[in-house]
Amino acid sequence: MNQAFDKSTLNSISSLKQIHSLGYIRRDVKLDNIFIHNGKIKFIDFGSVDSYFEKDSNTHIKDYASSQIMRGSPCTALINSHNSKEMSRRDDLISAIYSIMQLHRKQSLQWLQLCEEYTNQQDKDFINQQIYLMKQHQSPNQEDYKDDIISQNLICLLKYLEEIGFSVNPDYDFLIKCLNCITDQSEFIQIFSPIAPNIVYRYQLKQMRIDTSSIISIDQKQTNQKIIEENNSSINIKSTQARSLSLNMMIFNITIVPG
Repeated sequence: MNQAFDKSTLNSISSLKQIHSLGYIRRDVKLDNIFIHNGKIKFIDFGSVDSYFEKDSNTHIKDYASSQIMRGSPCTALINSHNSKEMSRRDDLISAIYSIMQLHRKQSLQWLQLCEEYTNQQDKDFINQQIYLMKQHQSPNQEDYKDDIISQNLICLLKYLEEIGFSVNPDYDFLIKCLNCITDQSEFIQIFSPIAPNIVYRYQLKQMRIDTSSIISIDQKQTNQKIIEENNSSINIKSTQARSLSLNMMIFNITIVPG
């Protein structure tokens, strides 16, 4: 397995499951806040941790925009976080997948370069807005990583998490199973497809369109080449016929002068 996907790295989901089981969400999952000790994941800097239950009741917090500033890191935060909306367990897991993508392949997050510039306090608001716009228009897609199975599968997990409800209790065991076979496309699809068939179908449909487009393009080239060859052949035939006709006319026009 890829070094970036050893057991200790994948245990980040198990660690989040444990935190969530206590009624709290991390709200700032990023590589800077993850520490590996003796093969186990340790989260540090708990300044952003909060309960996902209402203070006056035992009900889940509501999905609404708060007056607070954005929570979490711009690099790994969900788009909702950029809009200062409340976060839930789902958001922690999405940030974890973003972090794994960043660890696996920095280029898989198109906005990473901007994240690295996120240091000057005066520029933070501007850079945050630029990252937000990039996430809106350049959200990772499988077709951008045709030769990278790991990124393709991680994006499937992102799409799955983005579609589950705000207050839904995530299926951590399902995510862990998927991550444990992240490098094996067939095994991953076998586990992922029964839970999220629509995501697999949409991706496969896109691939079919791309492949069909390629086939049409190849067929069109072959057709065009055939037309060119036929036209050239027709031109050659007509040219030969013209030369023959010209020669016949010359023969018929020969005047025999008696000696």
